[in-house]
Amino acid sequence: MNELILEIKNLSFKYGSNYILRDVDLDIYKGDYIALIGSNGAGKSTFVKLILNQLNADEGVIKFHKDLDYSNIGYVPQIEASTNLQFPITVFELVSLALFSNEKRGFKKMKKNDRDKVIEALKIVNMQDYDQNLYSELSGGQRQRVLIAKTLVRTPKFLILDEPMTGIDKESRKSLFKLLDHINKSHGVSILMITHDLAQVRENVNKIYMVEDHKIRRVMK
Repeated sequence: MNELILEIKNLSFKYGSNYILRDVDLDIYKGDYIALIGSNGAGKSTFVKLILNQLNADEGVIKFHKDLDYSNIGYVPQIEASTNLQFPITVFELVSLALFSNEKRGFKKMKKNDRDKVIEALKIVNMQDYDQNLYSELSGGQRQRVLIAKTLVRTPKFLILDEPMTGIDKESRKSLFKLLDHINKSHGVSILMITHDLAQVRENVNKIYMVEDHKIRRVMK
């Protein structure tokens, strides 16, 4: 029997008097690879922010199961076109930042075990040979791989991606879809991905949901 990791019941959220999501029910199980589709402004990103506790629901329950909590949920946001790519940070340095995100004060000295974690995460996304390159020197597809590695370095059980293929060429998209399929099947990471590229992802995901008219309904598989 599949293990339930996230249970969402009667979830509603509104801005002022306008509902964005209303009475949403959705269960996510260990090993799921879910595509979430819908028009711009339908509420996809709002739904993700509710899961991540970046927004508070007006009604309903978001309940984690099987030792899942915010510490082992990985999130890869959209790459913003306005991101400052001139900041002089290497790929290794960027990925290693995830290991220090919970430090309350001062600087944590990197240990050998930390370095091993960073290299292992870069190996998973096939970017280990670029560890000393500047992030700004990379292509869009390579940057997205590095951001995924930055999430993987904390060994998440559940990975959420918001339009990870935005601004990436066709070949890089194919490569990233293959990578995510590997992460899901070989590393046992459950995935929820907001996407418009349903044609390519359809063969890999096991469930497809659509956000429409304030609801989230399963449409395929």
